[in-house]
Amino acid sequence: MNVMLRFARSSCCALALGWTLCSAAACSKSEPEPPTPAQAIPEPGPAVIPAPRAVRATDPSLPPRRAIAGIAGFQSSSRIVFEREPGKVHTLSATFLFPDRARLCLSLEQDKRLERVILYRAGARGFSIDQSVATSQEIVEAELESLFLQTELRRALFLYPDGFDWSAEGPVRAADLGKQGQFVLQLGPDGRPLSIASFDAAGNRAELLDAIAWKQKGARYFPSHFRLNVGGEPIWSEDVLEVETALDYIDDYFLPPDRRAQDVPAGKAPSDPAIEAIDLPAQWELRVALTNAAASLDEARAAAEALIVTWRDRGVGLQTDTVLELDREGRVAACLLYSREAGVAPAESWKLRPERPAWSMVLASAEAVDKTALENMAVRLWTTDRGAEFELHLVKSVGGGERATLVAARSLR
Repeated sequence: MNVMLRFARSSCCALALGWTLCSAAACSKSEPEPPTPAQAIPEPGPAVIPAPRAVRATDPSLPPRRAIAGIAGFQSSSRIVFEREPGKVHTLSATFLFPDRARLCLSLEQDKRLERVILYRAGARGFSIDQSVATSQEIVEAELESLFLQTELRRALFLYPDGFDWSAEGPVRAADLGKQGQFVLQLGPDGRPLSIASFDAAGNRAELLDAIAWKQKGARYFPSHFRLNVGGEPIWSEDVLEVETALDYIDDYFLPPDRRAQDVPAGKAPSDPAIEAIDLPAQWELRVALTNAAASLDEARAAAEALIVTWRDRGVGLQTDTVLELDREGRVAACLLYSREAGVAPAESWKLRPERPAWSMVLASAEAVDKTALENMAVRLWTTDRGAEFELHLVKSVGGGERATLVAARSLR
């Protein structure tokens, strides 16, 4: 059965009406199978870890990383509009590291709730998570082959002409995938694809990407727009907002949080706060540095709340958290505003932050942040020249209290 149609019956039903990973049977010219009753698809919540752990940068079970045409991988952020839901704008974040590492996150924010469906490819395995349930589910058999074919088609499009052996003559080119099937594309007058289709091993067309437009970035061209068709039916149109090739992800990013390795160092007290493996969603960020470097926590909180009021008055939908950026000593360095609105930035000063893995720890209070707590979070981050970013998230409760959460992620600045 079509794996994304099965996802459509979970909490993210609007997300997956058309995003399809077709098995050979589902994509054949025969009559489609009738839908089966709704199934609950396990989806991971945060993986609770009782003590610090070192996160491995590479997974020995995966093939060694190997760049394609000098590119180690890419991440694209896109705006998606379904044919059946033209009034709703979804967001797709697609991250690839070569070879055989891919992560596709389709999301929709509505009624102040973020709904997501995430597909992972890690070597010869695939996984899915849905925002509504607590554990991940492994994708197997025909659905796994479909996942491989879908991720490879997107890679072929974004890296064309590199990464596959394309037949070298005429406007129609093909790439043989062996047991997986083949790709066939139609070139335009400029030598770039107008359309590209995937076919499974039985010769059934799985997906067609057409109406492709291109935009130059540096020395390469990347797609800026295309349409997805499955089984002869138009599914969505996709506008690519950004493509980034300077990636610094660890292999654990291509596994659901509940399946990531846990190498726990000894010597940590069991009474220490639990730390959760989480994934920060793709979102727009506005960073406003504090003019007073010695500002107290109360002063920084007040400055952030004033910024929130200002931007909400301008009609920008913001997260409910008050977020403060901390330096490595635990001092407040800046106020951070986050918006998950799809499409263009709320204003020129806002930057698009990609989805990324992080660590989260609930604190007894906002004042509980100290250098020791930051070091306990930093030990979970892989080694990188960019270092770590620390955020203090504050959420007011109905009874007047406040929930404080410390978040650590790799630096993107």
